[in-house]
Amino acid sequence: MRAFMSLFSATLLAVALLPSLGVSRQVASAPQEDVLSRSAMIGDESLPVFSAFQGALQMSGVPGGVAFMEGCSDQPLPMVRPHGATLREVLNSITAGDSVYAWRMREGVVNLEPSTGLPALLGIHLNTYDSREVTEAVSAVTFLSSSPDVTRAATKLGLAQNVLGPGLGGMAQGPPPPKKPLGIRLHDVTLVDALNAIARANKHGVWTYRETHCGSIHQFNLSFKQ
Repeated sequence: MRAFMSLFSATLLAVALLPSLGVSRQVASAPQEDVLSRSAMIGDESLPVFSAFQGALQMSGVPGGVAFMEGCSDQPLPMVRPHGATLREVLNSITAGDSVYAWRMREGVVNLEPSTGLPALLGIHLNTYDSREVTEAVSAVTFLSSSPDVTRAATKLGLAQNVLGPGLGGMAQGPPPPKKPLGIRLHDVTLVDALNAIARANKHGVWTYRETHCGSIHQFNLSFKQ
């Protein structure tokens, strides 16, 4: 019995000394969810590219953003026939159906943008962005689009802001806004980074940047759809 107690005491002492001996136990972290594997089935009927993209993200609950350029309103919208079970498959089917656009993941936010690159305004640098007391994404995007930095940059690019334009699909009624402020504070980021940060903080929904060039009209619109 005495021998057993001595062995038990020695075992406890060894366990207590493990940290000092440089031995540590590592807890395996849970694998990060691949959001692109979420279900995003939206049927296989022909839809405008941007409607198909928004539908896939809303079905999967993944935040996103879409940027597109358009001409006069009488020009037909690009159409695709989305298919697939997962978000990745649906996104690939959308861009395969219209190679003018490409999708990419930016820190958990899926963006659909021209395959030739982002519109210039989305690439401008913001020294700081602070969402302050704003509690929901629709207002955050509205305030950001009207900020002095964005307004000055748009003027240099010859763009007027179309504040009446609802953006793609308008702003649908979503779930109640969170009680706490979004709490976004950024330094030295691009406009697209700030928009993605808003979508990420909101955890779902899609921001839309629409740039229109038709005759003497050169304007942009930013909106958010829950």
